[in-house]
Amino acid sequence: MLGMSAPSTGLQLLAPCLQQVPHGWDRVSWRKDLTASKDRAINSKDETDQGDNNQSLIRVERNNIEIITHLELRSETCDIAQAAHYYNSQVYPDLLSSQLAPNPFIVPLFALHLIPTSIRHSLVTTALSGHLFRSQQSASQDSLTENWSRLHRHRGVAIRALNEEIGKESTRSSDATITSVLTFLIVELQQSISPNWQHHVNGMMAMIRLRGGLKKIVDSAPYLKPSLLSFIIIGVIGNTTSPPSAQIAATLHLCTTNLISELYRVGYYPSFPCPLPLFLDIIRINHLRLQSTEPLLLNETIQFSANELLERINAFSPEQSVKSITSFYDEWLLIARIYHSAVALYCLSSLQSHFMPLSASQSHTTRAAHSGRLFRLLEEALASPWLKKCMMWPLVVAAVEAANSTDFVRGSISKQWSDMSRDQRTSLPLVAQAVIERFWASGKTGWDACFERPYAFVI
Repeated sequence: MLGMSAPSTGLQLLAPCLQQVPHGWDRVSWRKDLTASKDRAINSKDETDQGDNNQSLIRVERNNIEIITHLELRSETCDIAQAAHYYNSQVYPDLLSSQLAPNPFIVPLFALHLIPTSIRHSLVTTALSGHLFRSQQSASQDSLTENWSRLHRHRGVAIRALNEEIGKESTRSSDATITSVLTFLIVELQQSISPNWQHHVNGMMAMIRLRGGLKKIVDSAPYLKPSLLSFIIIGVIGNTTSPPSAQIAATLHLCTTNLISELYRVGYYPSFPCPLPLFLDIIRINHLRLQSTEPLLLNETIQFSANELLERINAFSPEQSVKSITSFYDEWLLIARIYHSAVALYCLSSLQSHFMPLSASQSHTTRAAHSGRLFRLLEEALASPWLKKCMMWPLVVAAVEAANSTDFVRGSISKQWSDMSRDQRTSLPLVAQAVIERFWASGKTGWDACFERPYAFVI
């Protein structure tokens, strides 16, 4: 189905770990563990406080979100259990309700005792940040301060646990450590606490090399395919919004397109359901951008490759790519059309500052056609509960194009970021908004002028 891999919170990367959970540990036992954790939290209070805590739990039963702010958490165990409860009762149903097809990235959380320590604490930070972004307009300042403090505390524990595992030769590149680093990377992107996301990508690359490369990991641990696909998508899309010389593994991506194609078919990725042929074209565009920084390469050779690539993108047929789809056909067709125009515009915009894939008149006509279509189709997709969670990167592309458009178009795009942030429980769209609006205010045009340092607008 489309060879695609729609909205994530970072916790979907637990799927490879949860596939190894014993059959004897089911949701009933998880709920018992959660109930026991609640009871421990209540019993730890003095008798004089018991009534207030019981009232908090009553409010929790009416509104699961309030479990984070109204119940004082007395232990890490309780924090973790309640974060899992928040995910299973609030986030997971929301994600599940917006899926166009089954995929291995959206799973409920259980068997907490089998999840690596770093992931357990990343889970808590994700639940806390998701709740904070949903409730920041209504929560008190004291509550916000307390929850941000707890978020950073659990983030610190996750980092220490990761350092311990990486410091041991026996676990440095284990399946669990690879998944833990990847989960931490996505949580960092989701929360936008640190701009140094590429450090985690480099760390993952080092682990993959220790294991003998991507192919060897796929062959020895096929259950890691969803995690490895997530890692590749983050790297590829992160490269699109990074300076040409600051890309990571652009050549590796180009040299492993057959393996990437195999991984891409494990299921459609929640926040980036781009058709496979277009995703491979993004990899090729990234590599051409990297080549443009190498002075020894002949410009004519790169120019020929750019022309050939743009012809390939323009020849892509959204209708042909979804012809075998039987469920949600109209939604999949809309997705294919949006990503088609977004990739074409990325090609034209990112390469024009180095060499022009088409003549000036052809380039203007092609960009005008694709930008007009992208603006129109995005408006439709962002109004759809099925599609709005997987439109961040196309919206970024449209926003770069809007530098050459009208105030009305730019205003329409600006209205989307805060809604997207609340809906996806992440600050990443707000980071994109800041980058884009700074670019608009500069009066500059062109892709590289917008992204002066590495960003990754995908989770």
